[in-house]
Amino acid sequence: PEFRTLSYVHLNAHELAKTISIGEEALRKAFDQRIDEFITQEQRNVRQLIIPDESIAKSAYKRITGGTDFLAVAKEVASQDPSSIELGYITKKDLLEELAAPVFGASRGTVTLPVKTALGWHIFEIIDVKPRGSLSFEEAKPKLEKEMALGRAIDGLYELSNKLEDELGSGASLESAARQLSLPVYKIDAIDKQGLAPSGVALEDFDLSNS
Repeated sequence: PEFRTLSYVHLNAHELAKTISIGEEALRKAFDQRIDEFITQEQRNVRQLIIPDESIAKSAYKRITGGTDFLAVAKEVASQDPSSIELGYITKKDLLEELAAPVFGASRGTVTLPVKTALGWHIFEIIDVKPRGSLSFEEAKPKLEKEMALGRAIDGLYELSNKLEDELGSGASLESAARQLSLPVYKIDAIDKQGLAPSGVALEDFDLSNS
C-alpha cells in the first residue's frame, strides 16, 4: 500500500488541563455554588416482598416478625428469588412516594408493615442504613480542581486552534506555526490510509481513508 510521512500537532484538553492551576478563591466559590453536588442523601439497603393479596401479606408480615427468614417467606408466598428481592442501597427517590415514608422511617434491622400500591402489598426489611452526609471543601477540592482545569483547557484549546489556523492561513508551515504557539510537533515516518505502519500496527488511531 501507499505510505506517507506525516507531521502533526495534537491539541489535547486533558494534557493542557494538567498545566492549569486553579486558585483557592475560585475553588471555594465553585464549592459554595455547587454545594448540593457534595451532599450525599441517606441510603438504605433493603429487601422487598410484593404480594397481591392483603391477607397473605399480613400473614407473611407476622411470620417474618415472628422470626421466619424473610427470603424463605418471599420464596414460599410469592415465588420471589433473591435477585428480585434484594434492592441494594436506595434513596427516597428510588421508591414510589407512598413507600418512601415507611421505608425511611423504619430502623435498621426492622420490617415494615404491609403497604398497598398499584403493584400490590409491599413489605420491606431494612438491612442497613447510611445516613445523610456531605463532603468538606478539602474532600471536594480534587474533583473541583480537575473539572475546572479541564473546562478552562477546553476554552483555551478553542482559542489556541483559532490562532493555529490564523498562522497557517498566513502561509506559515505547520512547524513554524506550532513554534510560534509553543506547541510540540509530532512525526510519523510511514503510515497507510488505514492508519497502519509498515509492520501492520495501528498508529495513534489515525484513519486517513478520507484524506
